[in-house]
Amino acid sequence: MIPEFVQSFFVANQNLLWFLMVLVDLGLTLVLNRRFGAVGLKVAITTAIILANLLGTQLIQVFGIEVSVGLIFYSSIFFATDVFNENYGQARAQQAVLIGFVVMLAVLISLSLSVMLAPSENPA
Repeated sequence: MIPEFVQSFFVANQNLLWFLMVLVDLGLTLVLNRRFGAVGLKVAITTAIILANLLGTQLIQVFGIEVSVGLIFYSSIFFATDVFNENYGQARAQQAVLIGFVVMLAVLISLSLSVMLAPSENPA
C-alpha cells in the first residue's frame, strides 16, 4: 500500500515520522471539527482514546527519549476536548469523553473475548 521508498525513508527518519503523525492526528481533528462539528469531534476523541490504549505499549525513541506511540493520540484527546469545550461547552465535552470511554470498554471486552475463540482448523 505504501511505496517501499517511502517506508525506507521514514524508517531512516523516525523523528520526522513521529512529527508527521502528530500533525496528521491534530490536523484530522481540525478537519473533523470543520466538516462535521460536534459529531466530528466526538469521532476524533473516541478514535484517539482507542488508539492511545491500543498503541500505548509500543515504545519508540523520539529525539533520544523513549516514549509510547500512544502519547501522540493521548495528547490529541486533550486537544479535541479543548476544541469541543470552547465551541460546544463543558457539559457536551464531558459527554464526548464519556462516549469515548464507553466505546473503549466495548473494544476492550470484544478484544478480550475474541482472543479466547479457537482458530479455524482449515487453512485459508
